[in-house]
Amino acid sequence: MPNKQCSTYPIPTWIIKDSIAVFKHVITKIVNWSIKSSKVPSLFKKAIVTPLLKKTNLNPDNLKNYRPVSNLSFISKVLEKVISLQLDEYKNDNNLYETMQSAYRKKHSTETALTRIHNDILRAIDRGDCTVLVMLDLSAAFDTVDHTILLKRLHDQFGIQSSAHAWISSYLCNRTQQVMINGKTSDEVLLNVNVPQGSILGPGKYLDYTKPVGDIIRKNNVIPHFYADDSQSYKHFNSKSTESTVNAVQSTETCCSDIKTWNTSNKLQQNDGKTEAMIFGTPAQLKSCKIESINIGDCNIIPSTKVKNIGVILDPQLNMQQHINMITSCAWYHLKNLYKIRKYLTKHATEKLVHAFVTSKVDLYNNLLFGLPDISIKKVQYVLNSAAKLIEGGQKYDHVTPLLEKLHWLPYRQRMEFKILLRTYKALHGLEPQYIQELITLQTPGRTLRSNSKLLLHVPRTHKKTYGDRAFSIAAPVLWNQIPYEIKTQKTVESFKTAVKTYLFKKAFKKI
Repeated sequence: MPNKQCSTYPIPTWIIKDSIAVFKHVITKIVNWSIKSSKVPSLFKKAIVTPLLKKTNLNPDNLKNYRPVSNLSFISKVLEKVISLQLDEYKNDNNLYETMQSAYRKKHSTETALTRIHNDILRAIDRGDCTVLVMLDLSAAFDTVDHTILLKRLHDQFGIQSSAHAWISSYLCNRTQQVMINGKTSDEVLLNVNVPQGSILGPGKYLDYTKPVGDIIRKNNVIPHFYADDSQSYKHFNSKSTESTVNAVQSTETCCSDIKTWNTSNKLQQNDGKTEAMIFGTPAQLKSCKIESINIGDCNIIPSTKVKNIGVILDPQLNMQQHINMITSCAWYHLKNLYKIRKYLTKHATEKLVHAFVTSKVDLYNNLLFGLPDISIKKVQYVLNSAAKLIEGGQKYDHVTPLLEKLHWLPYRQRMEFKILLRTYKALHGLEPQYIQELITLQTPGRTLRSNSKLLLHVPRTHKKTYGDRAFSIAAPVLWNQIPYEIKTQKTVESFKTAVKTYLFKKAFKKI
């Protein structure tokens, strides 16, 4: 666990961790007492809230722009972690999670969520369909969770009863918080609603609270996907068919209306004004599309030309140019700052900073850029080239290939392939979400062939190279079928990563 410290707790977290041999017996006794008695000590339910701006560019004078993160004692988080592990195992064993929820779950991330959404939209475009995506916004979602409704839902829908239910009730009830700003603390306030942000159990309880929303969306024949309190739904339709287009709009509007009704009855506030929508398709498909607006609650939402979806900027044609511009702009900013202090740094320190501020940014979500034309990928490759020159002390016009080889860096196209192959390996071994695993299947020919023993994947047919071939469900089996058998059969994730990186490195620098 991180060395975060609650300002009201007398013992610093790092001391507890360094002296765990002394403290472990006391901590164990506290945790076991809490579980056996179904009670959470009142001291563990006191939070110090430090308001944090949601985004650095927001107005600090507007209180709505702050996120109230609860700072809790270390021992209380240990207790929450123990309970969280048991609840997670119970919900996994009984398939109680929302399958399309990607937050606060092992093996689920923003990358896996966007991989699935990106794949579905590309495959729809490849079939000749457009996709309408709606991203709903909730106001202070975690802060309006009603404890009575949550406890009833845990009992009725999740089967959490008796002592376990009593423990969660004790955890939720009589929580207090104080706000601390510039060393000054407010009066203590009793919380009758909310699940604490900054806690371990709080976000998970919010997911349990909102689980019925997925069924509401699917009931309207719309596809859902969630990340924490960010909910989005999308519907495929044929833009050349008036009936299909009207049906898509009606289904989307009805779906959003049903969600709002549910939110209201469950004391969550849907912010219609911040709802965003986008229509995806080829230029020709978008030209024939006649959706001018979508009615969401009291607002008439006009489809955007740019939306930021869990960290990625999407555009109607999915050419990803605006996203590439964002990540390269951020990377260049950090590179310029590092150039200014390079003479004071060792090579090792420079490499660490470059990985922290540059390569980590350009590698995040890089599988979504697979299959884009060279003119787009070169923008990111130039960043990597400059980063390599910064580390190795190269000059502006020096040939960069020897520097990349020396650092053992893969070119950007191979970095994308590495990410897709790693995700494929994990999916085949059950280490990715179910919604990723179902995108790939082993090849099962109707008769016995020598290729049967080569662990080949089935490659679906596509119609548009610039769309269909970019989808994960196509790119993954194509790339997987190209790598040697001995790489596919690696026993661990780490050995696979080493083997596939070596293979891609030799391939990139013409050594095989």
